[in-house]
Amino acid sequence: MIRSVGITYLAAIGATTAALWLSPAAAGDQTMPGATVESVVAIAKRLNPTVAAASLDFDAAVHKIGTAGVLADPTLILEAWDVNRLGVGQRRFGIEQEVKLWGKYGLERDIAQSDADAAKFQGRATVTELIAQVIAAHGEYNAAYEAVGISTEIKRRYDEILGLLRSRYGTTSQIYTTRQLPPARSSVDNARNGFQAGSSDLSSVFESERRLRAVQLDLLKLKVELQTKYAEMERLAGGSL
Repeated sequence: MIRSVGITYLAAIGATTAALWLSPAAAGDQTMPGATVESVVAIAKRLNPTVAAASLDFDAAVHKIGTAGVLADPTLILEAWDVNRLGVGQRRFGIEQEVKLWGKYGLERDIAQSDADAAKFQGRATVTELIAQVIAAHGEYNAAYEAVGISTEIKRRYDEILGLLRSRYGTTSQIYTTRQLPPARSSVDNARNGFQAGSSDLSSVFESERRLRAVQLDLLKLKVELQTKYAEMERLAGGSL
């Protein structure tokens, strides 16, 4: 007799949830259902309704073998004719029994046996197909689980690198702003004042302004580089950080 094999995803989730109610000691001594593909298949052998139905079909086919060729119950026959208003003229009682030829008995048993064999092999095919589905689903789950772990690790490293980028480019731009920009502006102001006082020529003013623009351009480049690195990190992370 084929036992019920197979599992629905809901059944597997239910079994796993039930195991969570075990005491810590009991849970530690037992393998969590669904932790291995073998445990999932073991649960499947008890809970899948499709294979349970195949098992019942096989049982029914086996029982038909025992009843094949069995004679039907005899039939009681009551006949009456020449009935008139004075009563019944004639009556007859009898028993009717169907009798089959010996070859027909064997044929019916062979047909029943063939039906039972077909149900058995159909049940095995159902079991094999369902176990294959369970193994495939378990493999997909493991792949998804590993992908989540890898993504989590990548996100952690992204956060570390992002912190370094912010420290590198953010701090550099702040230092550059503090140390380079004010002296450059002072240089422009001094050159302009000197030109107005007649102590410096116009080329000194232009040179000081050029240096100021260069400092401002370098600062802008640092800020753009920071934003570019940040945008690249978000792209790799697949969303906003």
